[in-house]
This record gives sequence, C-alpha cells and structure tokens, in this order.
Amino acid sequence: MPSARWNDDVSLFSMPLAGLEPATPGLEGRCSIQLSYRGASFILAPDGDERRPVAAVPRRYLTCLDRKSVKVPPVSNLESDEGDLTRKQRREQAREERKAAEQAAAAGDARRKRMTQLGGAVAVVVVAIVVILVATGSGGGKKTPTLVNEKGGGQSTEVKKAVAEVKQEIDGIPQSGNVLGSPAAPVTLQYFGDLECPICREFTTGALPALIQKWVKTGKLRVEYRNLETATREPEVFTTQQTDALAAGKQNKGWYFIELFYHLQGEEDSGYVTEKYLQGLASATPGLNLAKWSSDRSDQTLQAKIATDTQEANNNGFTGTPSFLIGKSGGALKKFEYSSLTDPSSFNEAIEKLLKA
Repeated sequence: MPSARWNDDVSLFSMPLAGLEPATPGLEGRCSIQLSYRGASFILAPDGDERRPVAAVPRRYLTCLDRKSVKVPPVSNLESDEGDLTRKQRREQAREERKAAEQAAAAGDARRKRMTQLGGAVAVVVVAIVVILVATGSGGGKKTPTLVNEKGGGQSTEVKKAVAEVKQEIDGIPQSGNVLGSPAAPVTLQYFGDLECPICREFTTGALPALIQKWVKTGKLRVEYRNLETATREPEVFTTQQTDALAAGKQNKGWYFIELFYHLQGEEDSGYVTEKYLQGLASATPGLNLAKWSSDRSDQTLQAKIATDTQEANNNGFTGTPSFLIGKSGGALKKFEYSSLTDPSSFNEAIEKLLKA
C-alpha cells in the first residue's frame, strides 16, 4: 500500500507531514524531503510557509516516501563553556603562581637565615684568627731590627750577617751615586723602590742577587735605584731615609746602604725607622765616612732628586713598588712587567733580548 499519494491538490503538503516536523523551530530550511517512485526521485523543498513540489509529475501513486535529513550540529553553549574553561584555567594559573611566589619567599627567608648564621660563624672565626695573630705577633714578632749588641756593644749578630751577605754580593762592582755597575754597560735597569717596602725587599734578596752575579759583574747591566713612596706612611720619614741612601751614594756607598736597609728591614708600619736606626745603618755601611754622610744628609739637591724620581714614576703610570724600566743604556727605557720577584727568568729574557738587538 502506498505511503503517500500525489494529486493536483498540493494542500496535502501545506502542513508538515506527520513525523517530519523540524526538530527546532525556525530551522525548516535545513531539511528536505525526497520521494522515490519506481527508481525516480522527487524532491520536496520548503518555500516560506508553503511546501510544494520542485517539479510537477503526473498523478500517480508513490510507492514510498523517504526523508533525508541534513545533519546540523546541535546548538549548544560551547562558547560559554569555553569561557568558563578559560576562566578556570586562569584561576588555576593564578593559584599556581601564588604558590610559587610563596615557596620562593619561604626559600628566601631560609636562605637569609642560613647566611645570617654563616656570617656569625665567619665572624667568630675571624675574631679567633685575629686574636691568634695578635698573640703570636706580640710574643715573638720582630718590629725593630737589633743593630747594636745590647750586652757588649758593637754590631749585633744580625747586622754582621747582613753586612757579610751584602759585601759578598756587591764588593768590587763600580758604584756611582745611585748606580750599581759599569757606566759602559749596554743595558740599564731602573728600579723604583721604597726602602720600607716589603715587596722591594723580596726582589732585593730574591731575583736581584742572581742578576748582579750574571749581568752586573760581567759589565752587561747597570742598575739605577730610583725613589717612589708607597709603603712608608709619613712623607717626612720617606724623604729622610731615601736622602740618607743618596747621601751615602755621594761616597759611592749608596748600594751598601740600600742593600743593608732591605736586609735589616723591620716590620711594616711599626715605626722602626728612627734616627737611631738610620745612624746604625750608616755605621754598618762598609767604608762610609760618617761625618761626611751626616753633612750630606742636608743636601737639598738630594731631595730634589727624590721629587724628580717621583714625577718620572707618575709619568710612567707606576702606582706600586717595585716597578721597573729597562732598555739600551743612553736610549729610551720601557716599562718592564716581571713574572716573578724571586725567579730572575723574566729579567734574564728581557736582558738577553736587548743584548741581541
């Protein structure tokens, strides 16, 4: 039996067929009806409020009535859900950030607490070290060299030893003022120093003896002692001690005085350089005429020499002692950067290079 009948009266389709009502009001345009009759298809499509055949056909019975629906995604609150999800994600992110900040703050507090505890421990250790150093320093540290034998008078054992070492090192080498070595030596090394500088002492008793033995005694190197205040606290003391060395140099005994000063150097900043100390050094200087030396100490030209040395040191950018200039004698000297004050290797290399040039 046919499921639908076609006739000229299209009022049959003026209302939706039973079971073919739109699922959602207002979506009538989203569906279509397909009629099949013996292999032929007829399409009914909506047209406003009236449904009519797309193509007219003769009056016949139709064997079946098929409905083909167009799939339409269901209308939902997706955008609202997405908004809710986004807000939820933001809340979760804010919560995680707050937790991370709280954890970082807690870690910072713990770190500061540990640093405070560590600082306290370090302070205790430093105080303990200072106490130990003070105790050991006050017990046996040598602040002022002993130049005179306190029991029987005369030179102390310490002075006698220093004099013997200095004489062995420079005896027989020509001296002229502040210069040690032959005036015809092809290479000149200028040595800027402060007699109270402990680093200068390191060089004078370290690398210098080897240089004197290898180069000065053989007539290839001359060493000039120049003046630059660094370690001495009081300018007046610096001027006095350096002038005394230059005064001994007027008798060609300057290097004896300089060497003895470094060998018998006292503790830095202890105030050991007194008139008694300087007079003791002069008395120990081999062959020095004390009366002439005492007179030459007031020579203003010697103090002017110290000022000239200081200016030249500043011109070369020297800020510490010992500092050095080296080059061909009579020519321009260049700043020399040493690698060691106890090992003469870097000095030897520079001298050899200049001799070969």
